[in-house]
Amino acid sequence: MVLVDITTNSAIGKHDYRVVRPDARRLNLTNTRARSRYIAHLEAQMVIHWLPERLSACGQAITSFPTAASNKALMQKLDTQTEEMQRGSEARCRQLFSTAMPFSEPVRTYHYRRRAYQGLLNVLEKRTRNASNAYRDALHCGIPSPQLLDAAQCRDGVEACARHLQSLKRQLVGLQKVHLRDSYIRAQECRDEDKCKDILRIIGREEQKSMWRRINRVLDKPSLGAIPFVQRVENGVVVDITDTDEMNREIQSFTEKQFDLSMSAPITMSSLRAHLGFLSNTDFANSLLAGDAHIPWDIDDSRGFGSRIISPISGVVIDFLGEIYVDDTDLIVTHPDLDNPTAVLERLHSSAEAWTAALNSTGGAINPDKSRWILASYEWVNGIWHYGQQPAAAMTIPLPDGSRAPISNGDVTTAEKSLGVWSGIDGNDSKHIEENVTGKMTGGSTK
Repeated sequence: MVLVDITTNSAIGKHDYRVVRPDARRLNLTNTRARSRYIAHLEAQMVIHWLPERLSACGQAITSFPTAASNKALMQKLDTQTEEMQRGSEARCRQLFSTAMPFSEPVRTYHYRRRAYQGLLNVLEKRTRNASNAYRDALHCGIPSPQLLDAAQCRDGVEACARHLQSLKRQLVGLQKVHLRDSYIRAQECRDEDKCKDILRIIGREEQKSMWRRINRVLDKPSLGAIPFVQRVENGVVVDITDTDEMNREIQSFTEKQFDLSMSAPITMSSLRAHLGFLSNTDFANSLLAGDAHIPWDIDDSRGFGSRIISPISGVVIDFLGEIYVDDTDLIVTHPDLDNPTAVLERLHSSAEAWTAALNSTGGAINPDKSRWILASYEWVNGIWHYGQQPAAAMTIPLPDGSRAPISNGDVTTAEKSLGVWSGIDGNDSKHIEENVTGKMTGGSTK
């Protein structure tokens, strides 16, 4: 067992500054004409506004730390102006039309047709004067007699194209593959090597994106997403909490309660407190993991024998110490305050005496051959908990004729048959499966 001290802030978390990815604008460097126009226009704007000289003067003015407020304001002004010039150069040299759907012929057809219907609607609503261009675009997009359409028909056309684009979203990857394949075949037929290289470059990028998407889907840590609600018990009834602030308060209070419980654990009040948690040392931790450390008897009430289990669903505490099988009757002793084998055996013996005496007085009898006693104890060996050996002791039970008969000593990990069920106090059901499931299936298949 290794205890690690965790502060409340590190477990719950706190609102710190976090690094975020800023919004960026894509500049296509493969388009040499647009790139050259952008650089030339931006450099000209920088010369017009004396940006290099102003930046140099600002750098020379910063001579001490911390920087003066006036210099900070000047640097912020230069940064804002530089960003505005970059945006202006981008808008002046090239307009990028981005879409959430990858290019393919069906997507292109409905996208341009929707724009054509929107252009006709703008003409009818007097929002544009160039009607000839709108009519020509509509004819190119396969819209017959655009001059005869009214505003309602144009709106219906826009909505119909939008629905078609929405229906194509499930086929986007396949449509893009078909388009790239057909384009590559046409480029090969035309013997256009540059076009073939460009298409292969696009195909490589798309394959790489798809590969990384699959890798991330497999290797990413599983996540349940956002928590829609939390639950708590009020007057015996489970109540759902959906308000964000109330959810945060409930999670905070529950976590703090768990930390308070851990700090009040009996082990923190024992002699191990100086060696574990915040005051731990490396030497003791290594000896503890190696199984060489001495475990004192004052660590908690259930230190010597048995188990204390907290049900994860109901929260009920179950103390399990020892079990005695008396003729198909299980007598379980749950007294974790017992700290030595002698006291445990005395308690087991008294339970067996009381049970057999009650049966004898009512005309019943105990079969000693079907009775056994088991003591659950634990040993720390090489850093691992093991079940301890059964003590060398004898236990007897009274018979109806006044004599006494010994009962056998069982083992924690050995399953015994009782009422047709093979069971052991360690909870291992492999013997029952072997005898009643696997054995019967094997026997049935050989018949």
